[in-house]
Amino acid sequence: MSGNDAARQFASLAEDYFASVSHRQGRTLALLLEHAAPRPGESALDVGTGAGHTALALARLGARVVALDVTPGMLAKTRESARAAELTSLEVVRAAAEALPLRDASLDIVVSRTAAHHFDDPVAAIAEMRRVLRPGGRVVISDLAAALDPALRALQHAIEVLHDPTHRRTWTPPEWEAELARAGFEDVRIEGGTEAGLPELEQGTSVHEWCARSRTPPEDEAEIRRLLEAAPAEHRRALRVREADDGLRIDLHKLVASGRLAGAAAR
Repeated sequence: MSGNDAARQFASLAEDYFASVSHRQGRTLALLLEHAAPRPGESALDVGTGAGHTALALARLGARVVALDVTPGMLAKTRESARAAELTSLEVVRAAAEALPLRDASLDIVVSRTAAHHFDDPVAAIAEMRRVLRPGGRVVISDLAAALDPALRALQHAIEVLHDPTHRRTWTPPEWEAELARAGFEDVRIEGGTEAGLPELEQGTSVHEWCARSRTPPEDEAEIRRLLEAAPAEHRRALRVREADDGLRIDLHKLVASGRLAGAAAR
């Protein structure tokens, strides 16, 4: 994640993201924890922790957690939440995904949820995640899922950039599978994707609430609506674009990608 851009964009949004239902209770949080399978006493790193929901969940399961982000406000909210929950096994660190300030082979688990599309260099970030994992260590990354169809993928990218200018790029499930394997991970497993249909929330996402949380300018929110309403019928079906009582809703499809390093992790 670009330190300067992301830190500026999210500096004042910690409370909004902490209160966000999709971040607190979204489907990918449970899936990520299932893939990570943390055991009490294991060491874990949450890359791009945001308001800390994933890091807090790992700590509640008994892991010793480093919550890492580029935004001081997000880290302050994570620290505050950990103290309130009396989770003493969690610490916060400010750093970028592409330059983790941690020793080689020092962790059992590395996770990242809804952050990778902000990374300036996802390949470098994956290499860093691999570097800090011990033999037998697990990586689990959940993020937005790009469609296999290029035209639909272009529409997804356009609305994401309008929603949040720090958005860089979203990968397809095959791209995640290939890159994790290339980085040396085994037993690579992918769940979700646009084609599989894995929205974070069963009821979908309110475009207005989504934009309000990120302080999207009104003119950009209007352009998102225009693009969605003008999209071909097959694209609207894939994203489940529909009018609801609270306005336009869509499905923001996600995926969960995981793998492990060869060898036996220390117990």
